[in-house]
Amino acid sequence: MRSQFSLIAFTVHIGLLLAVEAAALDFGTVTAGQDGEITTSVAVTAPAGSTIASIVLDGGLWPAGTFRRMAGSVTGQFLRYEIFQDDAHTKWNINEAKTPWVPVVSNGNPVNVSIRAKVYTTLNTVPGTYTDTVTITVNY
Repeated sequence: MRSQFSLIAFTVHIGLLLAVEAAALDFGTVTAGQDGEITTSVAVTAPAGSTIASIVLDGGLWPAGTFRRMAGSVTGQFLRYEIFQDDAHTKWNINEAKTPWVPVVSNGNPVNVSIRAKVYTTLNTVPGTYTDTVTITVNY
């Protein structure tokens, strides 16, 4: 009995199922007693043919009730902020699934979603750098 073996090359390309790109939201320098507001966008790329249904933003690292907070560089200092779905300031609640557009059937190209945020300060706000991290979940 004779056997002959040949090598067959198998190749598979695994495509990226979902990509979410969001630039850091930087309010810049805000004067104590004034509010800061900024707009950014999140680019969502889903597999071609899938429907992008909704986006969920968690409460960040230091939520307090219904508000998100940024922690300051001085221990124990926090700044309250809110995230909005649009220029009309429709609040994006913690863990709320929002559909910021009519559900889109993806063609594999990025869909940009506008996000607006507002930080609130008082005259007693301690100077420093305040940060938070919000997790974005895309349902498709």
